[in-house]
Amino acid sequence: MSEWLDYLEKLRVLALEWTEHYSNSVTRMHHVIYLLDTIVRISGQTEHSERLAYEHHMQIETQLRLVRATVVRMARATRGLETLVQAIHRAESSVVPRALQVTGITPEYVQQKARD
Repeated sequence: MSEWLDYLEKLRVLALEWTEHYSNSVTRMHHVIYLLDTIVRISGQTEHSERLAYEHHMQIETQLRLVRATVVRMARATRGLETLVQAIHRAESSVVPRALQVTGITPEYVQQKARD
């Protein structure tokens, strides 16, 4: 669980960094930060039972899908895609690689979706 929390905190910091790069996308990034804070809050709760743990897992998966969709919308709406990709690359060097794969927020994913 602490691995998740460490990862999500780094992702939240990255979202704050993106806000600085994309002043015209502040609303979008505030939305991302809200979602990330929700994920951190959910994953930080004590798991009282298997059922509760499963519900938390499902909530986390849902939030991660929303984060992915928001990041992709932001990438499509901004001209600074390269800056976004660079920020993700920086995060990859300091974040648990497996967790990045789980979220799907990778430079390749964002570039592909921005072109779609």
